[in-house]
Amino acid sequence: MDLGSPRGDHSNSIICPSAVNLFDQSSDNIDIMIEKAKDFHQRGGNLVSIENYLNGQMQSTLDKQNLKFEFDKNSDQQPLSTDRAIHDLKLYYQTHNVPRGGYGQPLPGKWTGENARKTGPLFENRWINVIETDTADRFKVAIGHVGPNCTKEIHFAEQSYEEKIFCVPPPVGNGTALLSEECNIFSIGSNDQWGFEEEVVQKLPNCVTHTFDCTLPNNKPKRKPNSDHVQFYPYCIGDAEGDNDNKQTDDKTKRFLPYKELWERTNTTRPPKLLKIDVEGFEFGVIPSMLRNSPSEIWPEQIMMEVHWGTRMVDVPSMLRTRQASEISLMFGQLFNYGGYLPVKVKYFEPGCSTCMEVLLVRVLCY
Repeated sequence: MDLGSPRGDHSNSIICPSAVNLFDQSSDNIDIMIEKAKDFHQRGGNLVSIENYLNGQMQSTLDKQNLKFEFDKNSDQQPLSTDRAIHDLKLYYQTHNVPRGGYGQPLPGKWTGENARKTGPLFENRWINVIETDTADRFKVAIGHVGPNCTKEIHFAEQSYEEKIFCVPPPVGNGTALLSEECNIFSIGSNDQWGFEEEVVQKLPNCVTHTFDCTLPNNKPKRKPNSDHVQFYPYCIGDAEGDNDNKQTDDKTKRFLPYKELWERTNTTRPPKLLKIDVEGFEFGVIPSMLRNSPSEIWPEQIMMEVHWGTRMVDVPSMLRTRQASEISLMFGQLFNYGGYLPVKVKYFEPGCSTCMEVLLVRVLCY
C-alpha cells in the first residue's frame, strides 16, 4: 500500500460527520481548504515550496563553508572573486549567452576556499549540497496551508509550553455537546504527570482519557487521578507489529503496541475524539503505521501531535541527523492523501525549540 499516493482523487470521499460543524464559516471554508491541500499535496505545490526553500539556502550553505566563487579573468565579470556567488552567477548568465542553455558547459570560474575540494559542500566541485535552515522554516514550507479556523476551541494548559487544543462544535465551550455520545481521548505518554487528564475531567466531564505509558517504574503510576474517567495502560505506541523487539533497551517490561492494539485494549467501540501524541521523533514511523495497519473506522477524529525534525531519542533511526523538509512534507502528504487530515492549528517554539512544532490535525475526509 502506497501511503504517498492519494486514494484516487478523493472523488469517493465525504466530509466526515465529526468535522461538519467544527469550523468557522467566516474563514476559508472546509471545501476551499481541501482544494488548497490537493494543490499542495497532489498537484505539485509541495515540490514548488520545497524547491524555493532549498534554492534560498544555497548562499547560506556557501557562507557556512567559507566558499567563494572566482570568475575566470576572461569572463569580464567584476569583481573576479565574489562572496555573493549565487547572485553574481545569476547576473552573469542573464548577461551572457551560453550555448545550449549551459548543457555540458563548465562554470565561468571556480570555487575557492579550504572546503572547495572536499566532497561535503560541493558535488563534483560544482553542485551545492544544500544545508537546510535550523529554524521552523523547515516545517512551514512542508506542511501546506493551515486551516480552516475552528468555531470553538478548548485549551488545556493554556498559554504554556504544554498547551493542547481540541476543536468542538459551536453550541458549547464546556463539552456538554458530547454528552449524547461516547467520548474517548487517547493520551500517549505521561511521565506520571496528569495535568492534561485532570483538565479533561473538568472541561469535558463526559470524556474518558485513556493514557498509555510503558516507561514508569513497575508500570505503576504514582500520581494518577482517582477517577473512572482516567484510565491507565502500561503500553507504548509502536510503529509496527513486533516493534517491541526493535527497541534498543534491556527493559523487558516495556511493551510497544501498534495503534490498533492500543485501541483494542480500551474496549471502546468508536474512534477517539482526540489523539494526543508526543513521541519525540517516532511520529515518522508511528503515524504512517497507524494509517497502514489499522482500519479507518478507528482513526482519531483529531490528532494533537508534536513533530520533530531533530530528536535526542537514541532509538530513533534518524537520531544522528535532522529530518529534511521533504520528509516532513511526505508525512503530511500521507496524512491528507490517505487519512483525510488537515492541519488546522500550528504552534512553533522559536526561540526555544526550533526543531519542534505542535500541530492539531482534524480528519475532514472520510471514505
